[in-house]
Amino acid sequence: MRNTQKIDNFQLRRKLKINQGIEIEFLHDKYEDKYATQIADVLADDTFLINNPFAEGKLIKVSNGTRGTVFLKEQNGLYTIPVKVIGKEVDVTPLLKLKIAGQIKRTQERKSFRLEIYEETEYELVGAESFQAENIAGLDGEESDYKALIIDLSAGGLKMKMQTMMELEEEEIIRINLDFADLSVTKVLGQVVRVVEKIENDQKKYVVGIKFINLAKEDKDKLVKWIFDKQRELRKKGLI
Repeated sequence: MRNTQKIDNFQLRRKLKINQGIEIEFLHDKYEDKYATQIADVLADDTFLINNPFAEGKLIKVSNGTRGTVFLKEQNGLYTIPVKVIGKEVDVTPLLKLKIAGQIKRTQERKSFRLEIYEETEYELVGAESFQAENIAGLDGEESDYKALIIDLSAGGLKMKMQTMMELEEEEIIRINLDFADLSVTKVLGQVVRVVEKIENDQKKYVVGIKFINLAKEDKDKLVKWIFDKQRELRKKGLI
């Protein structure tokens, strides 16, 4: 899952490098996009210079006092740094002087690609969090299969939508049937990590986040290949 946390000890001089690529978004109606640019220098623990971004060959004109957000990508995460423009300089190219102006946050990116799909499935209740993960694989589920619609899928879990909850709660263990289309992975175990109530067309519905448990490597490899194949197919059609 994607996880966002506040960063109280962000070390600007260690994290920012000269010529490092970043994106910046200015919080004003006249600026519609994120702009790609680079770090020019780090002046203090809360102040740094960036190259004044351009768009379509023209310099983006930014007034002192304008607030924005700098986006700094790492291998597995993204820092969002609230900033305020406090000055301008010229050193070969125009520069903007920025000062940190709020709480820095880091978002941990998902470890696996999550594909939007719409596939009907069935699931059965197995148990609650009191069961040990290593002992639940052989447990029998309830006789009744409940129906749901899977709306996204990754090698680590899925999200599904149902009209009624059917006793499904957070921390519950369920067994889900993934034997649809050309994906031949059946009866995987998952734990409910999130339940969100939504209103659609004046009807109450529930969106449930599931984390897979004890997924066999063979099944995980099948999932990854299936998701990548679907992603490639959608890209060829221009849908993603």
